[in-house]
Amino acid sequence: MKEYFIGGLLILGVFLLGIGAFYFREGFINPERERMRRNTWEQTHSFNAGKRQELAKYMVDHAKADDDGKGAIESAVRLIVADLPLTAIEQMPPELRTFLRKCNAL
Repeated sequence: MKEYFIGGLLILGVFLLGIGAFYFREGFINPERERMRRNTWEQTHSFNAGKRQELAKYMVDHAKADDDGKGAIESAVRLIVADLPLTAIEQMPPELRTFLRKCNAL
């Protein structure tokens, strides 16, 4: 009977160790890995090109908008630029950077 009790405790211990390792990995290791993946993705050409394209669309819309519309567009542009890395902003065309300054995003 004592052998079954020790065996049961051993199985329970291995089970709890497995659960602990799973939660350690999910709680501490995976968020760091996800942060690294996001930083890498943000530095890719497609991400930066998409943001440039989106800002260029806002620049055209800003030229056509009335005063209230311009304020809303400038606010949206500031939110977009806040998420961009500085290197992506530096690589933008001069007319787009001028538009960002006009929107007080730089």
